[in-house]
Amino acid sequence: MKYPVVLIDLDDTLLDFGAASDSSLRNLFAELGHPLSDAEVARFEEINGACWKALERKEITRAELSKKRFADFSAELGLTDIDPLDLNSRFRLGLSKSAVLIPGALELCRTLSEKVDLYVVTNGFIDTQAQRMKAAGLEGLFKGVFASQAMGYEKPDARYFDAVFEAIGRDKIPQTILLGDSLSSDMKGGKAYGLTTCWFNPKGMEDTVGCDHQIGRLEDFLPLLGNEITYRMAEQEDIESLCDMAMYFMREKYPQMTAEQEAEIRAQRVDFLRRNLNTNIYGYMGFVGSEAVCSALLHVIEQPANRWHPNGRSATVLNVFTWPDHRRKGYAEGLMRRLMGHAMTLDLSYVDLQAAPLAKPLYEKLGFIVPPSKNTPMKCPMRPIDY
Repeated sequence: MKYPVVLIDLDDTLLDFGAASDSSLRNLFAELGHPLSDAEVARFEEINGACWKALERKEITRAELSKKRFADFSAELGLTDIDPLDLNSRFRLGLSKSAVLIPGALELCRTLSEKVDLYVVTNGFIDTQAQRMKAAGLEGLFKGVFASQAMGYEKPDARYFDAVFEAIGRDKIPQTILLGDSLSSDMKGGKAYGLTTCWFNPKGMEDTVGCDHQIGRLEDFLPLLGNEITYRMAEQEDIESLCDMAMYFMREKYPQMTAEQEAEIRAQRVDFLRRNLNTNIYGYMGFVGSEAVCSALLHVIEQPANRWHPNGRSATVLNVFTWPDHRRKGYAEGLMRRLMGHAMTLDLSYVDLQAAPLAKPLYEKLGFIVPPSKNTPMKCPMRPIDY
């Protein structure tokens, strides 16, 4: 792997700090009897952002930041009889309860934790960040967390990165890539220290630092690490590729299928996926570089409840497929683990599938069983079908 060590920022890279801050701030001032307007919330973000920039430039200390941001803000609101340090403590308590993830963050970290040495590098407060990571399900996915509060230096200070690599080994510097959203702290600091940098830039802003890589979605980070399999959910632009794999699968299984039948099936699948993808049918795909090499679908069905699905919601796995050149590499297992991980979030009674004999051990490994039944599955064709 090209980069066996990954340093990753927390706020606005993995966790949505804006959403957490907005919620905590509004709740805090509502408790004080001063509900905030959108303009007032935006003004606090300006003040808070300026304080953090000043901390990065070593113009103020962390203790001064804690006091200044709320002293300045409450003064502008005319609330001069409130202790700014008390406001800061209550604000941080609200932040610590936030678990708003950036889209793709949890899946990215789960994948990275299996492939690389993964570390968090953050300028945030230690206790707040630890609680937020736990609430978001990120706890336990990292080999270490480097919080500037504990280290005595803030990103982009070179001494911060000195402390990081004293801990993990200075020989790791050439093998490390840093992913973060801040040009001024993450990218500027990493670039100056000689690290490979990847700027998470979902808003498409101008790069004034000269980052080595730039991504707008977290799922685009994995291919940068080298020629390894990466997985993500399928999107609308993937529909043709999903259908290419499905039709190849059908031609393998039903070589007697005519060109007319294939065209009809493909047209219906494209239409169905365009209308239903990520609504009641979900797809996962595996990529080697930019090449899609495997895929599977999960079709969610709601029907009258019975003993097997008391809430009436179940799902069927469809079309688990890997291109021939990429088979017997374990890709299907990784694909299915992610598909079933997503199934766990959908409040299903069970997931079923039709297992080919060679694939049955894999599915049993993932928890599938052959349910007891005295009945024989039957179908009544409503149009001619060549089995």
